[in-house]
Amino acid sequence: AYALPDAELGMTTGGFNNQQRVSLSFQVTPMLTGSFRYARFDEIRGPGSDDTFDRSFDLHYQMLKEGALTPAVAVGLRDFMGTGRYSGEYVVASKQLGPSLRVTGGLGWGRLGSYNGFSNPLGILGDEFETRPDGLVGSGGVPLADRFFRGNAAVFGGFEWQASEALTLLAEYSSDAYRRETDLGVVEYGSPFNFGLRYRPRPDFELSASYILGTELALSGTI
Repeated sequence: AYALPDAELGMTTGGFNNQQRVSLSFQVTPMLTGSFRYARFDEIRGPGSDDTFDRSFDLHYQMLKEGALTPAVAVGLRDFMGTGRYSGEYVVASKQLGPSLRVTGGLGWGRLGSYNGFSNPLGILGDEFETRPDGLVGSGGVPLADRFFRGNAAVFGGFEWQASEALTLLAEYSSDAYRRETDLGVVEYGSPFNFGLRYRPRPDFELSASYILGTELALSGTI
């Protein structure tokens, strides 16, 4: 639920198995973060198919900054005007507990509502929130407003433990079931629990390694 320092620019490259991603993030205002993602999928249309390349955009807005007793709170849109491969929305809260431990919990929709999802609590505002259009949207470039915060919702969460000045240990419960990839047989999904470590030898550079989905090793680097 946090924001980057104002005007900070960051680039991350990483991936696992048959997915590689390059992301460029920029702190547009003190509260608004924008991200552009370019991804390569190997055989995402099924075994033996050609590579697929995908562009997507994210927005993350910090509604509340962290206080002495209150968490930081943010709302976000993922892939809000792309093809819909990463499409999802979330509301998230994070809190620092002591000098070394940070916890996070949130509610997600779209991809982030695909594991152990339940009826959308926003359904009390209208029946249109109960269902979400499915499938991809051509080559993208058009806001997917008819999907925002629609369909099933699910909870996610995790924590970060600052083991040393440079090393952070992470664990999360993810609400992304990788449903499209598993249906096509290009990803093996085994668990919603992901574990990782982040090594930051300098303030402007970090390396990360994660064990995700109960089956995959993921690596990434950020400057």
